[in-house]
Amino acid sequence: MNDLNTKLLLNISLPGMIAGILELTGYFDDFIWLFWIAYWIFAGYVISRRIKKGQFIHGMIAGAAAYLLSVAIKLVGYEMYIDQSAAALLQLQTLPPDVNHRLYIASLGVITAIISGIAVGFLTLAQAKLKR
Repeated sequence: MNDLNTKLLLNISLPGMIAGILELTGYFDDFIWLFWIAYWIFAGYVISRRIKKGQFIHGMIAGAAAYLLSVAIKLVGYEMYIDQSAAALLQLQTLPPDVNHRLYIASLGVITAIISGIAVGFLTLAQAKLKR
């Protein structure tokens, strides 16, 4: 674990903050998936070029951290997120009344962060193999 490039991981995770803010304001309702695909490719490319050892773990941590940062921003600005995002409001209205919306967003966010991390990890490995 001492081989982790924490500065790179922190910098590569910052687009998650941008995604969280844009989702909070409702600008990304229909196109958030495009942002995340572009982010996965970008993060995989940057990590594969800068890291020689432990590329998958760097990609996995960066992908998960970026998505968790996005979810954290949505949770902090929950009221604004619900007011501005029609897609989120529609999704939350379909839940049973006894489900806590914030807990639902957080738990779904953790699951999606794991998937995002795995995607970035594999894309990092694939781009590292293409580089050779």
